[in-house]
Amino acid sequence: QIGDKDLGICRSCMVDHCTECDVSVAEDRCAKCHKWYRLGVDGQCYFEYATTGWTILSVLVAVMMFIGLWITDMAWRPCTNEMELRHASASRFRQKLKMDPDREGHRKQWPWGTNLHRTQVAGPGMLLHFNFQLFIIMWALFVAGLWMAFCHFIDEDLWTLGTRRYGTPRDNCILVAWGYETQRRLLWSKVLFLWIVYVSSFVMC
Repeated sequence: QIGDKDLGICRSCMVDHCTECDVSVAEDRCAKCHKWYRLGVDGQCYFEYATTGWTILSVLVAVMMFIGLWITDMAWRPCTNEMELRHASASRFRQKLKMDPDREGHRKQWPWGTNLHRTQVAGPGMLLHFNFQLFIIMWALFVAGLWMAFCHFIDEDLWTLGTRRYGTPRDNCILVAWGYETQRRLLWSKVLFLWIVYVSSFVMC
């Protein structure tokens, strides 16, 4: 801990990602940083692999730009074999999913508004896949809505429990005491929430 002349107390240094504070000075300086972070000359902690991350990101951007320029160049090139292009386009068209033949024997493509949850476009496996995706989306919305209802109707402290930032030692003591009492007071609501989610997931499956 360091002495704070403005507040008149001893407190922890306010340095992000710091494990041990530098107690030899009366300012916010770190002596040891967390894993993946290095200690700077100014006593602050910096991400150790920031240069590596920016390098990888730059390489990826350069590769994407090269691919985009290559596709643009291919698109602007003149067609030198029109017959093979038509043959390839016709072959690709025949590979697309189509509806059953109509009275005239033509097989049209499926419209954009086709309900893939009820209509078998590519077999029962695809139908089950889209129904499963719908169930996952509805289940996630149900869980999120249930937790929001708990926070709104039971206690709004559920929104912030476990997310408040620490500060001075005095604030830390107050925060720990508040979190302990609030967690014990609202423990029944968390257990009820888990039971509802578990039983509902079992029933909906």
